[in-house]
Amino acid sequence: MQKIRFLFWNLNRNRPFEEIVNIVEHHQIDVLIMAEVNFNLALLVVELAQRGHNFFHNPISQCDKIKILTRFKENFLKPVSESGRYSINILELPLLEKILLASVHVPDKSHNTPDDQEEFCRDFVEQVKREEIEREIVKTVLVGDFNMNPFETAMIKSTGLHAVSSSKVSEKLTRTVQEKDYKFFYNPMWSWLGDIRSEAIGSYYYNTSNHINFFWNTFDQVLIRPELIPNFDKEALQILDKDGVKSLLTANGFPNKTYSDHLPLYFTLNLNLV
Repeated sequence: MQKIRFLFWNLNRNRPFEEIVNIVEHHQIDVLIMAEVNFNLALLVVELAQRGHNFFHNPISQCDKIKILTRFKENFLKPVSESGRYSINILELPLLEKILLASVHVPDKSHNTPDDQEEFCRDFVEQVKREEIEREIVKTVLVGDFNMNPFETAMIKSTGLHAVSSSKVSEKLTRTVQEKDYKFFYNPMWSWLGDIRSEAIGSYYYNTSNHINFFWNTFDQVLIRPELIPNFDKEALQILDKDGVKSLLTANGFPNKTYSDHLPLYFTLNLNLV
């Protein structure tokens, strides 16, 4: 068994190179997934190398919204389906079981309706299912900026991502609705809805003068297929409010927009020998 450490961070078109390198070093990140990147990845690769971390990227990736750097050479993390907003890859390391890694940046609420987001998620999850069937993979992880909280319709609807808060419920594998079976995802991010676990109560803070205001939102999430739950370390899951050296929050406790308006998401998977 080998532990693989993942980090997802929507950079909001900023360049927090020092903070990324600090996180990589502190958490020993293996797979670094980023959204809203507006720089040449080679620049970050150089910064990482200067601190002794050798990372690679796939130069043929067709996804604009998602960029991935990894300690593994490109033949171990291969894109199998991509669009402008998602990248679906097979992670297959020597002697270890393979998984499907799907990274996504769902359209935001500023320019899209909930119906638009729902239609995107429907198409996205259908593509994930096609790849699972074609590649004969049942262990799938979805990660990214969903621009929705875990309780919103497209996240939980059977024809959407169908991501539930209970690992025991998801272990039933499917749910039948009007004579059709829908596969589950397990969404551990439900446990971040509140201030018990961390000073950062979500991954994105937005204050409005509307009557309904959540303040903290958990837009950045990781979803896993029930078959992958035994590989997933629930206790390791974190929304990071520090880079290992300094805080990523302002003095008031909100995401410091100097780095990004989102906080990074860290999780691990233990892959079994085959």
